[in-house]
Amino acid sequence: LAIESTITGLTLGTQVAEDVILWNRIKLGIGAYIPIIWLLFALSFSRRDYKKLFRKLRWLIVFGLAFASFIAIGLNKELIKVVLLDESGKWVIGLGRPGHVLEIFILCLIIVILMSLERTLRFSTGHTRWKIKYMIIGLGAIFGIRIYTGTQIMLFRAINMNLEIVNAGALIIGEILLIRSIVRLKILNIDLYPSGTFIYSSFMIILVGIYFIVVGVIANLLKYAGLAET
Repeated sequence: LAIESTITGLTLGTQVAEDVILWNRIKLGIGAYIPIIWLLFALSFSRRDYKKLFRKLRWLIVFGLAFASFIAIGLNKELIKVVLLDESGKWVIGLGRPGHVLEIFILCLIIVILMSLERTLRFSTGHTRWKIKYMIIGLGAIFGIRIYTGTQIMLFRAINMNLEIVNAGALIIGEILLIRSIVRLKILNIDLYPSGTFIYSSFMIILVGIYFIVVGVIANLLKYAGLAET
């Protein structure tokens, strides 16, 4: 996440299109692995039986790593299609088809991360919930904002640097909360046994579903009205 933000800063500081393409190919390549790493954390955080869960999901995890590697490394040169400067002088990075697919893949993993963290919070009580809430709220801030920015990227098939600035701001806020949580936890030795049926009663999936429906309706209305370009 820190490397991503550093590349955002480098992109904002250059006026050379070739440098923007180079830096953001690296950024997208790194970004392909970030949600997988955080998904492993979300699945193991505060859970006694996480090794059993990892064994159960091992092939899915391997597939995710293989798919991310294929897109991020094998198709790296095709991730970015074009770069342009908008009216405010900030770069807009048009994605190729592999880059668009990668953003959809990342968005799906982020939703699963938030669902897993929600399950952990719901199955904690009393002092345990008090100890872990800042960790979950911090990660919720980081990845919750990325659902919004990722949806914009997915719809317009382009990365607007204004959205990356929003991601960087959410990262700062989220990291402050994570530090607060680490200070409170001392060591991550809390053991919970969340239910395996969280998807059927996940408040997060309901919120995200409603959000996608609203965004889809608005996008189609704008397209019908001829305003999609603006």
